[in-house]
Amino acid sequence: MCNKIDARTRRARKEHRCWACHRLIQPREKYRIEKYTDIDVGIYELKICLACHEITEQVFDYIEVAGSYWGDPDAGSQPEDYAEWATDTDYPDTPEKQAYRARAGLTRNAGMVP
Repeated sequence: MCNKIDARTRRARKEHRCWACHRLIQPREKYRIEKYTDIDVGIYELKICLACHEITEQVFDYIEVAGSYWGDPDAGSQPEDYAEWATDTDYPDTPEKQAYRARAGLTRNAGMVP
């Protein structure tokens, strides 16, 4: 189980990769950095673009109903959970899901955009 120890919004000085959608966060772009502690891993941090940060609650709501990609609800979310949330055809498509798929290079049926 991980515990959040810090969370801030920063402006990038160099390129970073979003943990959730894997797109490049460009210099001067704002992003979210979250630091966690985990018994197995120690301290680690995630860099998340603001668009993905804004949909985090929706992804967590989805995990509660559909289950986590990894099958462990205490493990938190994984990038795969974001992709599954955005491509699951059993649930309504939303503008947020469409925007995530565009950032992540996915289609509605979970295929990669050619």
